[in-house]
Amino acid sequence: GQCVPAEPIRCGDTISGNTLSDPLATSNMNGYPCNVGNYDGPELVYEWTAPSSGAVEFALVEPRPTQLNQDVFVLDGSGGECSSSLCLDNGANSVMFSALAGQTYLLVVDGFAGQGGSFQATLDCTP
Repeated sequence: GQCVPAEPIRCGDTISGNTLSDPLATSNMNGYPCNVGNYDGPELVYEWTAPSSGAVEFALVEPRPTQLNQDVFVLDGSGGECSSSLCLDNGANSVMFSALAGQTYLLVVDGFAGQGGSFQATLDCTP
């Protein structure tokens, strides 16, 4: 499935989004090769270019998985394409990954089994 980056995100940002009402939310990515599951809920995608190499964490803030099951994914955004097939890593409420300086990543919040709604997420470049 193809996607469209919603907006840029920077280290230290906390973002608020809603996969049901944001005009940039799509329901194009229903599965990822890095994780088995039905992700046919709507997703929002954020674009980030690593200013330096090192560990990074993209995480939901105060997630409520028993009320709203959304997961986070990291896609390779270096080729200018936004596709679930470019999945590098994932997590239920957070994902930690090794970023390379200058590399562009697409950070995704996607709903499991059709779920969608509001969330907050943060990008920590010094976890």
